[in-house]
Amino acid sequence: MAIRILEYENFELFMNIKKIRIFAVFRRSITCPSFRQRRGFTLIETIIYSIFIIMVIGLFADFGVRVGDLRNKVAVMKSVSTAAGAVLDAAALEIRQSAEIIEPPVGATSTSLVFKRTSDGPEFEIVNTDGVVFLNENGGASTELTGDDVVATNLIFSNLSATPRRASIKIDIKTEYRYAGGGIYDYSMELGTTAGQR
Repeated sequence: MAIRILEYENFELFMNIKKIRIFAVFRRSITCPSFRQRRGFTLIETIIYSIFIIMVIGLFADFGVRVGDLRNKVAVMKSVSTAAGAVLDAAALEIRQSAEIIEPPVGATSTSLVFKRTSDGPEFEIVNTDGVVFLNENGGASTELTGDDVVATNLIFSNLSATPRRASIKIDIKTEYRYAGGGIYDYSMELGTTAGQR
């Protein structure tokens, strides 16, 4: 029995010594710099990672702004070309279907096109009024051929024919984006075509 008690006391002493050793190792590892580095980020690392994340977010934001800007420029170009094409198509169709071209006379140039659809019918006019192109019926309705965001800065009709019987009219138009003076986008387009009476 005495041996067992001695063994038990030695065992208890052994366990206490082991606990002290484990605590000392743990305490040393807490105060050790390598343990602190493994535990989390230092201030320098956090600043570097923050700067990197801010740069990545800035690149994505810049890319998004550029894509939006490009999309707006394409929309402006499409709007200007569509308006110019609509005026040219409408004028060419009216010239081809007209019975008589009154203005411009043979060999002359004019800023308006006056014609008759039938020989005894009313006169029609395609004219540029303050940047907006209209198809006007003499004493009747008026139809706008350009949109709200496009200005026709130049519209010229030239009668290239030698005789008044079958007129050949050259149409030149220059259109610009209406808000170009505001500095958003500066875009203009010049188009031309020739149409003859049938």
